[in-house]
Amino acid sequence: MLLLEYYDIAKYFSHIYCNIEGNKFANLVKDFGLEVGSLVVFENEDKEVCNALMAGVLQDRIIKVEFNG
Repeated sequence: MLLLEYYDIAKYFSHIYCNIEGNKFANLVKDFGLEVGSLVVFENEDKEVCNALMAGVLQDRIIKVEFNG
């Protein structure tokens, strides 16, 4: 959420889904009845990027976040 607020884009997001067991992206699509093509993913963990891809999220809709510090 801090990242979205920092860039003043939080208002463009209807849901933030995190800390879910299993593949959170597959669960998100199922739980909310969303089209996987409508997702934009911000993720910092390689494992979760792979999970997003396995759930059907397109590579160009996944933004890999890297923290420096």
